[in-house]
Amino acid sequence: MTRPHGPGRAQIRSIGAGALGMILVGGLVGVSRTLTGAPLFTAQAIRYAVAAVILLALARGLGVPIRRPRGREWLWLISLAATGLVLFNVAIVRGDAHAQPAMIAVAVACVPVVLGLVGPLLDPRRRAPRRRVVLAAFVVTAGAVLVEGAGRAAAAGVAWAAVALACEAGFTLLAVPVLERHGAWGVSVHSVWIGAVMLAVLVGAIEG
Repeated sequence: MTRPHGPGRAQIRSIGAGALGMILVGGLVGVSRTLTGAPLFTAQAIRYAVAAVILLALARGLGVPIRRPRGREWLWLISLAATGLVLFNVAIVRGDAHAQPAMIAVAVACVPVVLGLVGPLLDPRRRAPRRRVVLAAFVVTAGAVLVEGAGRAAAAGVAWAAVALACEAGFTLLAVPVLERHGAWGVSVHSVWIGAVMLAVLVGAIEG
């Protein structure tokens, strides 16, 4: 008797983890509105320091090896942390002060479209964007717009939403060169602790 073809357990876990990650990112936009009156860099530095400890503990508990970056990998990871974590969260919090959370959420929801169009062009083989992937990305973005609505925003809010979109897309694209050697766990751990260090420096320089 043959088993029907379908997604395996590993595939289901991957889909579940991806969906959970998107739920957390989407929730971040609404929650960040409560931080608009708090010291921005201090709050984010504490957040990412705690996240780094949790990620490292989980990786060790699961037996996932975390390799030390070397050479040009440092440049990719630092760029990734600076844009995808530090500047992204600044854009989210500052954007929430000038726009309704729906506006920022819809901007972040446009990331699949950007990745579907730009990602293949950055491949060394210069592949053309796949029609099915781009179409699926547009469906995801359209669904977010239907659920969230466009929201209202001042000019500053629109600008911060555009920055958030660019940073969120950059977080994925900048991870590509180091993902093969470090894997998702390694890239996550290193980018988070590097982001925490950057934010701590900004705390000392700006917030005192």
